[in-house]
Amino acid sequence: MKILILGIILAAANVLAEQDKDYAVYCTTESKWVHATTNVAPTNCPTSAAHAFKADSITVWSPLEKNLTYISRGDLSDWDVVKADLTLDDTFNDLTLTNVPNGSASAVIIVNANIDTETMEIKFRKKGHTGTVNVRKWMPQYTNQVLQHELVVGVDTNSTIQYQASTNGTWSVLKIVAVGYNTANP
Repeated sequence: MKILILGIILAAANVLAEQDKDYAVYCTTESKWVHATTNVAPTNCPTSAAHAFKADSITVWSPLEKNLTYISRGDLSDWDVVKADLTLDDTFNDLTLTNVPNGSASAVIIVNANIDTETMEIKFRKKGHTGTVNVRKWMPQYTNQVLQHELVVGVDTNSTIQYQASTNGTWSVLKIVAVGYNTANP
């Protein structure tokens, strides 16, 4: 499974704010980042147009949000949260992302998990939200394999999200790291 760093950010964004700058485009056909002068994929990477980014700081535009600037946390060596830090009770629980500055708009997280039942899932939402539409859900597709998934989750003013881990099986591994965050531009 290929992790497309920050790919999910642009799934919601329609246009990059600065069209006249250089971009790094993830080339899915070659599994690497390549240089491009626009957010359109080079001809040798036809499936990459949705994965264009500006270095470690990008600005994206979304009709649902203000302009956002993505800030990478850099080359991380450890997980922010492990299974022992989490309450696994099939209800939404608070999780403060201490490495995401207060006042951020959203966090980009990677979830690492190993499950024993195919129907297990973990959900994330911004603290304070109660609707079912804006819940981010990941249901690992395979059992007894460590898998990863990347999500963008809104955070409240204290960088808190909520998570809900199903209890219909065993989470032998469950880890979360915030690899970056989005700040809202005025």
